[in-house]
Amino acid sequence: MKFAHFLLSLFLLTNLVGCGDSCSMLDKLFNDPSCHKLGLSVSKSVAAFGTACSGSPNSKQVQVNCPANTGSTQQCTSVSTGFPVYVILVSNNANGSFIDSTGTTYSNCRALIQDFWNGIVQNVQGFYYSDNSSAADTLTCSDTSGCSISTSDNCIAGWKNGTLNGTASFTTNQHLLACVYIDDSDSATQPPPAPAAVGSWDGSLLQVTVPGGTSFNFSTGWVDAY
Repeated sequence: MKFAHFLLSLFLLTNLVGCGDSCSMLDKLFNDPSCHKLGLSVSKSVAAFGTACSGSPNSKQVQVNCPANTGSTQQCTSVSTGFPVYVILVSNNANGSFIDSTGTTYSNCRALIQDFWNGIVQNVQGFYYSDNSSAADTLTCSDTSGCSISTSDNCIAGWKNGTLNGTASFTTNQHLLACVYIDDSDSATQPPPAPAAVGSWDGSLLQVTVPGGTSFNFSTGWVDAY
């Protein structure tokens, strides 16, 4: 009887541990541990964080227009067509620098981007990512005119507890700092939260004032990850 219980327990154990694989019961008994692999398929996708800004009070869209051969590594050309644009907005609470609730002071994009993707930054005012889900939200570039995103369909997202949450609300004339960058590096192949690529991001945070209109228009002060 005890031997029968042992066989039953062994059967249950090998089948539970081998959940999702293609091994037979005999394989699991005699080909351990190669058959004891969880046959899980894991994928991640970009969180949808907003629709068109109409009907969202105090929300803002994003426009990016960078002249050809600009940015920290001059990547505002056709090589960046279709790559994602990111906008991180934080408070200008330290005369051109941002002091987070963690006590860390940020004065350049490199530190802010890296800590943001590592989940360290706590008080982001807004975040935008061009996920190319529509033609209006796709970065288009050429060697003569540079790159642009205009009439973006997506609102800037609110950022709470490390997750995209709703649509960010801004007060007109509110003073902010922005890090705007085109990621034409390997991390562009991974949806957020992709690890920040090693790039030339040492540009200063761009001082911006919340416009009275519907869009932030970034035409200068952006960096590119390369």
